[in-house]
Amino acid sequence: MTILLIFYQAVFSFAVLVLLPFFPLKRGRKMRQKLGLDLKEVGPFRNSIWVHALSVGEVMSAVPLIDVLNEQFPENDIVFSATTQQGIAVARKHVEGKVKAVIPMPMDFWWSIRRALLCVNPAVFVLVETDIWPGLLSAVRRKRIKCLLVNGRISPKTYAAYRKFSFVVRTMFGFF
Repeated sequence: MTILLIFYQAVFSFAVLVLLPFFPLKRGRKMRQKLGLDLKEVGPFRNSIWVHALSVGEVMSAVPLIDVLNEQFPENDIVFSATTQQGIAVARKHVEGKVKAVIPMPMDFWWSIRRALLCVNPAVFVLVETDIWPGLLSAVRRKRIKCLLVNGRISPKTYAAYRKFSFVVRTMFGFF
């Protein structure tokens, strides 16, 4: 997987660099957050549970999970992240008082993920549904952080596509 991960990181980095000029300048603060540069403002945390959801639907499905985690693990800080701006807005509305912080998920660059892991310092990483980021998952594994997939579902169409790349998919789902 190491060669594939290096290839993925190179292609992902190149694509972002090519597309960067097309991002509006007014989104500078949001871009800093997506690069993981503003995370120190919210941490550090100890023995945290990091729950990540992609967007609005996943955030809403995670709300009952947050309630249970607070009840079962009151000594742990819960940090919640979402990938999209809409997801972050919904998370701030529905879970902000129940978690220590709501943060945007940094882009899947090794250095931004490393920074996020140092700040959040999770004992457990919980992925809601299947917003799978190879760089993040491999960093979580390298740091020996427990990784859970909740509410993961795969449609028949996605399953057929996954079968074509089973060697990669098997590795990705092996993180859980």
